[in-house]
Amino acid sequence: MTNIRTEETHSHSISKHCSFENQLTKNRMMLAAFFLMSLIFLGLPIQVRAEETLATVNNKKITQADLDWMFQYRQISEDKQEDLRKIYLEKLIDQELIRQFLKKRKIKVDSDHVAAQIDIIHKKIIKNNKDSEKVLISMGLDKKKLEKKITRDIQWNNYILKKANSVVLKKYFQDQHEYFDGTMVQAKQIFLKKPADKNETRKLFLKLEGIKTKIESGSLSFSEAAKKYSQAPSANKGGDIGTFPYRGEMPVELTKIIFQIPVGKMGDPVETRYGVHLYKVVKKIPGELSLEDVRHSVLKQYSNKIWIETVKQLRLKAKIRY
Repeated sequence: MTNIRTEETHSHSISKHCSFENQLTKNRMMLAAFFLMSLIFLGLPIQVRAEETLATVNNKKITQADLDWMFQYRQISEDKQEDLRKIYLEKLIDQELIRQFLKKRKIKVDSDHVAAQIDIIHKKIIKNNKDSEKVLISMGLDKKKLEKKITRDIQWNNYILKKANSVVLKKYFQDQHEYFDGTMVQAKQIFLKKPADKNETRKLFLKLEGIKTKIESGSLSFSEAAKKYSQAPSANKGGDIGTFPYRGEMPVELTKIIFQIPVGKMGDPVETRYGVHLYKVVKKIPGELSLEDVRHSVLKQYSNKIWIETVKQLRLKAKIRY
């Protein structure tokens, strides 16, 4: 049986601000370079299809070729593309909305900065004895497209850095410090595997709700219930899944549920991609990391938050046609 633990498992100066901006951009460019190099190493074929229009975003076309490239860029195998088609088309729509948003606000970008990042990508390709121009073109990234992508990434970084002043970032950190400061949680779980028939999932919820009621009534303890009902390896330990931080050891989709439960309490049954869970938090160990210790992680999460919120607002007014 799969091991559930493993699966679950303003700046103070101008120079400091600039240094941090460079680090953020560097990390994003490194990620972009990683995807590019992954495709090069794997030798994945790039299929050029007809420019069929899949959607328009304020009259800007998103084509089948755009979606094909997105699949290759994210290394989505052909057998999964049909199931993920809708999800990745929506991602492309989101990206186009953000591109238009940044263009309208005329976020400035240093052309030398863009050129430097493009040069890094070219050097990485050449280092592996490849013709960088041919490789990028084969991936749908001619000079113009590559420049536009790098420019958009840097524009977004600059936009976020302008919004995330010292006051905003400090408040964001304080409001959810447990997610960043190294706070550890010890928890127990009762886990029921997801059935092959999705219609049976409701029965699992009802079963866990019944188990929770028995625990609350005192007719059996959480540990006893875990040993009796849980289908996770932790069952023989009374459901104890150990102590862990918000990030690093278990999927965030699980820790974001667990960290919201008060110490000594059980949450409600929840469904994840793994199955249905009932959690109890045994204790929390406060973390000691400061904002300065985890500034990059905080800014990254703040950037994701603003992206989601911005896209949500843009979609309300945008003319999106499929």
